[in-house]
Amino acid sequence: MIPTAYVALISNSVTLYADLLRCLAEFTAILCAWLVVRKIEHEDESTFNYGFGKLERLSSLLVAAALFVTFLVSLSLGLRRLWYPEVLQNSEYGFLFAILSVAGNAILWRLNYKHEAAAASPVIDSQWRLFRAKTAASSAVVLSLGVGMFFSDYAFAQYADPFGALVLSGFILYSAISIVSDSMNDLVDRSLEEALQMIILAALVKYDSEYMGLERIRSRRSGNRVYVELFLMFADERSMADIRDSATRIRAELEANIPGSEVTIIPC
Repeated sequence: MIPTAYVALISNSVTLYADLLRCLAEFTAILCAWLVVRKIEHEDESTFNYGFGKLERLSSLLVAAALFVTFLVSLSLGLRRLWYPEVLQNSEYGFLFAILSVAGNAILWRLNYKHEAAAASPVIDSQWRLFRAKTAASSAVVLSLGVGMFFSDYAFAQYADPFGALVLSGFILYSAISIVSDSMNDLVDRSLEEALQMIILAALVKYDSEYMGLERIRSRRSGNRVYVELFLMFADERSMADIRDSATRIRAELEANIPGSEVTIIPC
């Protein structure tokens, strides 16, 4: 962020100013994600921490909010410079740092994606998406500054800088929308998709002799985990040990057919 601030200061490139604002917003977002991860890591596991899934999603929304503010500023800067174009000055250092930024963000994108594949988490999911957007945005900066530098003798070159800022704002907006759409589903306890609901119903039909009736089903996702709660009615004369055996068979059937699931049977 510091080199980007320097090159934005010595040049008149709106792309570099937009890139600086993007870096500032993303630095804040990554800091929030780091604080959430530290909170989870150092939490006393003897206490009830069911709400950490929500905390992770809220941190993702902070990422999206920071990106959206940056989008608005970048868009306004790009439109203003498009209306009043100027020739770039002292943009060589910005071009060099943009190339280094592409390489660094691509490495972090790959590392976070590997972490997400190994152990999915809302925070890590938002981070690899963020660094993917950063890689694409830095590439747009490289292209914009490169055209402005190497084709400075042509009239169209002075429009490369504002177009770079506009493309940059597009990447930022797309990133923010993607993170919000993923996070809101879990914050409102989104139910499972129809394919998984059908697996649950198929298991209930298979074991319909084990219970008398179904009161309701509750299901949701959190990260890579699937939670299913079945409220089943059993005959009054059955013992708790007998009901427990029936519940164990139904739970084993569902957890075998739904990867990463945790099934709870509630007698009612």
